[in-house]
Amino acid sequence: MKVHTVVNADEIVPEMVWFSESKKHDHQFLEKLKCDENTIYVFDKGYNDYRAFEHFTNHKAGFVTRIKDNASYIKIEELDINEQIHNGVLKDEIIEIEVKRVRKYRNYD
Repeated sequence: MKVHTVVNADEIVPEMVWFSESKKHDHQFLEKLKCDENTIYVFDKGYNDYRAFEHFTNHKAGFVTRIKDNASYIKIEELDINEQIHNGVLKDEIIEIEVKRVRKYRNYD
């Protein structure tokens, strides 16, 4: 079993909690999110869904994720990591993901 949550930083209680089978792919949870331009979504690698990320970008919502090792991307800007921060971050970049166009589309509205 997996537990997916949406937590508003200003609240004590999660806004949404969703349970799924452990074999179900994580990115299916993205369909349950409402895109809000005043939100920054934080995802693990299992949520990689480039169509969803494109949807968030088009709706001016921010997101942060760890990119897959085989992802094709263009580095736009490399950001400095403060030397006083000891959190294991190796690199902080703003990138543009190169997405191959496919015929199958998913609606995230």
